[in-house]
Amino acid sequence: VGDFANDNAIPIGTLLSIKGPNAATGEARQNSIEVAHEELTTNAVGLPGGAGGAPRPLVLVECDDSASASRAATHLVDRVRVPVILGAGASGTTLTVAQEVTIPKGVLLFAPSATSPALTTLQDNGLVWRSAPSDALQAVALVDAMESMEARYRAENAVAPATALKLSIVYKNDAYGSGLLAALTTSARINGKAVTDASNAASVATTSYDAAATDLSAQVAA
Repeated sequence: VGDFANDNAIPIGTLLSIKGPNAATGEARQNSIEVAHEELTTNAVGLPGGAGGAPRPLVLVECDDSASASRAATHLVDRVRVPVILGAGASGTTLTVAQEVTIPKGVLLFAPSATSPALTTLQDNGLVWRSAPSDALQAVALVDAMESMEARYRAENAVAPATALKLSIVYKNDAYGSGLLAALTTSARINGKAVTDASNAASVATTSYDAAATDLSAQVAA
């Protein structure tokens, strides 16, 4: 997208899910990037710093991360030589691309929706940014909801505080799900104790499912 034949153009890569189950979200993000590109092109022509003071136009090179994100990122970095990639979509994909491709090559990665806490502690030399909050903040809401639900259930069903309730946590076995599980179990409470307390060993169970799973009947049964 853009004046790709212009030698002064600055290429910007996008790495979003435009196929598969997350296509609708990926396409929406890609469309929003194209709207921003159109506005910049129309109002500012490009970025300053071109030859003779002329602005440098921005060009979008758009890739799909649903098949092989690392391969697509390598193409953008090594062949197109983009200085920045907007993406990827999922936390696991973002971590893989950052660690295998963009950080070693010194390319900025800006993820719109990667929320894994692992990104917070990533040794990235300032090259990985995101616009969505960490799952650590999502966990705060979950912890609050769990405590409120337990109190309401006990009140509505006349369950004494001494009677232990059971909790089942079902999570996706990837960077997103595992990170959210870790953030949740760090501070969540049930039966007046932390979910990890020995007294809750028989009351709390965790069950995972693969990211590609479509049948969760086994997890429901467990």
